[in-house]
Amino acid sequence: MESKSYTVLFEHDVAGLIEHLRPVVQAWLRLGQCAVIAAPAGEMNSVRSGYRELESERLRFVDSDNPLLDWSAISALVNDQPDTPGDICRSTTSRWDIPRITMNHGLTDKKTTFPADILGNTVGLNNVLFASGPAMFCGSWVAYTEKWPEIAHSLKIIPIGAPKTDCLFDGTYCRAEVLNDLGLNPEWPTVLYAPTYQQEASLEVAGEAIIRTLASLPVNVLVRLHHFSLDQQHALARQRGHHGRVWASVMKTIEAECPNVRHVTGSSNPYFVAADVLVGDASGASFEYVLQDKPVVFYDVPAFFACHGTEGVGFWGRNAGTIVHDTAELGEAVLDALANPEKSSGARKELIDKLVYHRGDAARRAAQALLHLIEGDLEYPDWGPRTLLWQERLLQCYLLERLARCSREFNRVALFGAGLHAHRLLRLMKRGGGAALSMPHLVVILDDGDAVPPEIDGIPVKKPEPVWSESVDAVVIASDYHQAAIRKRCRELFGPEFPVIDLFSAFPWHRPCVQLNKAVNEP
Repeated sequence: MESKSYTVLFEHDVAGLIEHLRPVVQAWLRLGQCAVIAAPAGEMNSVRSGYRELESERLRFVDSDNPLLDWSAISALVNDQPDTPGDICRSTTSRWDIPRITMNHGLTDKKTTFPADILGNTVGLNNVLFASGPAMFCGSWVAYTEKWPEIAHSLKIIPIGAPKTDCLFDGTYCRAEVLNDLGLNPEWPTVLYAPTYQQEASLEVAGEAIIRTLASLPVNVLVRLHHFSLDQQHALARQRGHHGRVWASVMKTIEAECPNVRHVTGSSNPYFVAADVLVGDASGASFEYVLQDKPVVFYDVPAFFACHGTEGVGFWGRNAGTIVHDTAELGEAVLDALANPEKSSGARKELIDKLVYHRGDAARRAAQALLHLIEGDLEYPDWGPRTLLWQERLLQCYLLERLARCSREFNRVALFGAGLHAHRLLRLMKRGGGAALSMPHLVVILDDGDAVPPEIDGIPVKKPEPVWSESVDAVVIASDYHQAAIRKRCRELFGPEFPVIDLFSAFPWHRPCVQLNKAVNEP
C-alpha cells in the first residue's frame, strides 16, 4: 500500500539558523514527504542557498511576510525559536489543529529559550516541543513554567536530541580534507574560536586579543563567528552585539597578518570535526563541540552571566572544560588541552548525557516523530495554540485601536525604540492602514543605542534629545517590556507633562480628555 504524502512548513526567521532545521528537512524529504520553507523576503536568498542541495519538486519556498498558503495542504508547522516564533507561527490565520512544533536552535539557554519576561506566552503558540536534552529544562524553563503553568498540559514534549550535530558522527566530514581545503596543514594541531555575539561575551570584550593570542601559538586557528556578529542590518545584532563594528573587516586584517588564521563561515560542523580544541565563552557552539568528547577552553565572561543568569548549562556546563580569565591563561590552557586531550573526559561524558538525548540520530527521530504526530500515532493537545492565537488576534486589534486613537489626538508622533518590537509595530500599522484605519503619522524613531540603523522603513532613526519635543506631539513606546525605562527617559528629556503613550497600558487613555472634563465641570 502506497504511503500518504504530507507537507510540513518549516519557518526560518533568520538565515543564520538554517543548519539547525535543515537536517530535519532533509530527513523528512528522505521519507518521501514534502516541505515548504518559509522565510522573510530579506533572508530568502540566503535561505535558498542553504537548501540548494535539497531542492526538488517536493521542496518549495514562500515569503513569510506574504505566504499565500493553502493551509488545508499543510499537515504540520515547525519553527526553531521558542522565544520569538516567526510571523507565520504568530499569524492568526495559521492552523491550530495540526502539530505545531518548536525546537531550540542551540544547547545553551541565555535566559531566552523560554523567556518569562516578555509579553505573552510565545512557547504556547506551539503544542509540541522537540527537546534536545535534559539540560534544556534547567534555567529559563523553570521561571517560564512558574509564570505559565498550563504549559505542562498544553505542550507535548518529545525527546529528540540535536539534529544539527548528527553529521559530527556519521563521517560526513574528514578533518584532513577540511583543513586542506582551507590551505592549512592537517599535521598541525587546530584550534577553533567560536564565541557568541552579545556585547558582554568574549568577542566584544577581548576578541581581537584572543584571536591574536591563538595565532601566536604553533597551531592552525579557525575563527567561526556567530552570524549576528557579521550582520550589519539586523537591529538585535547591532544593539546587543557588535554596535557597528565590522568584524569581517577585522578578520581580513588579521588573516593578512597571521598566515595560520582562517575566518570561516557557514555551517560550523566541518570545523568542529577539524578542530582539536575549541575556545568558547557561553556560546552554544561550545556545547555542540563537546559532544565529540574533545576539550574546550572557556574564556570567562562574568558580565555576560550577570546579565543572562547562571542557571543554564552555559554557566555550569563549563565545569567540563577549562575556564580562563585572560589571554595569558588562555595560551597555556590551549597548549595543555592539546597535550592532554583525555583530561576532563569523564566530566565531558557526564555533560554529554545532560546535553542530548540521542547523539547522532536526532534528525531521523525528528522526521519519524513528525510522521507519527501527523498520522495520529502520537497524541498532542491543540487547545493551547487555539486559545493563544485568539489572544494574539485580540492583542493586535487592541493595539490597532490604540494606534488609531493616537492618530486622532496627535498630528506628529515619534516611536521610542528601534528594536524588534518597533519592526513589529510598523508591520502592524501597515496592516491597519491597509484596512482603512487611520494610523499615526510617524516622523522619527528615537533610540539611545550606539549602533541603530539610520532608518527603518523610510523613517529616520535619531538620538533622543529634548529638542524633539518641539517637532513631535507625542511619543509612542516601542517596547513590550522596557516600558518603565523608556517612560523614565522621556520624562528626563521632555518633562513630566509631555504625552508618552504606552500601548500596553490599560484604558483609560494616557491622559484625561481635557475638553470633555472642561465641559462637564463648567456650570
